[in-house]
Amino acid sequence: MSSEEKERKRPWATVWTLGLLLVVAIASMGLVRRSIDLSFGNGSFVRVTPASLWSSCGSGSSSKIFYHPNGVKSGTVALWQDFADRPIIVMLATNGEALLCLYNFDVDLRLLKIDPTQNPKPFQPNSRLDAIVCSSPWHVESGTTNDWQEMSDYLRGLSSDAFKRQTVPAYDLGVMRFGLGQEARENLLRRVEEQITVMHQSGAAEWPVPGR
Repeated sequence: MSSEEKERKRPWATVWTLGLLLVVAIASMGLVRRSIDLSFGNGSFVRVTPASLWSSCGSGSSSKIFYHPNGVKSGTVALWQDFADRPIIVMLATNGEALLCLYNFDVDLRLLKIDPTQNPKPFQPNSRLDAIVCSSPWHVESGTTNDWQEMSDYLRGLSSDAFKRQTVPAYDLGVMRFGLGQEARENLLRRVEEQITVMHQSGAAEWPVPGR
C-alpha cells in the first residue's frame, strides 16, 4: 500500500474510532443507576434506587425503595419500572411512619402508602397495586384524599433544587437528566391537584374512582 493510500484511509479510521467511542459512551450512560437519599427529622432514612434506562426498556426491572424507619426494622420495597411506569418522588407522611410514593402508571398517577407498622395484606380489588408492587415486607395501599393533599402540599413547598434532588427523572443518562425542570414540576403538581379534584367530586376515598 502506498503512502498516499494510507493517508487517505487515516481520516476514516479516526471517524470509526470516534464513532465507536460515542456508542460506548451512550451505552454506558444508559446503565446509570443513581440513588436518591433522603433523611428525615425523626431519624428515618430512605434510599430510592431506580432501574437504569436500558433495564427499564426491557422486562422485569424494578425500582428499589430502602426504608429505615425510626424504631422499626428496615426493609426494601420493589416497584415495577419500565419505560412508562416508575416512582416519581417519595415523602414521609405526617404521621411520621408511613411513606407516600407518587408513581407514574402509564398515563395516570398513583399514590402508594407504605406502612412499616403493618404486615403485607391483599391489595384492594381494582387498585392495580398488584401490577406495581413487585415485593414488600410491609402493607402497601392506595393513598386517600388526605394523602394526596399531603403530597400536593409537599410538592408545592419544595424548592426547584430540592425537586431535582428528590425526583426520579423520566430518563437518566448520567450527564443528562430529563423531566426535572420547573415545567415538569408545575405539570406534576397540576396532575396531582386534578386527581384530588376528581376524588372529591366522586366522593371517593382512594383511587381508582368507582365506575371509571
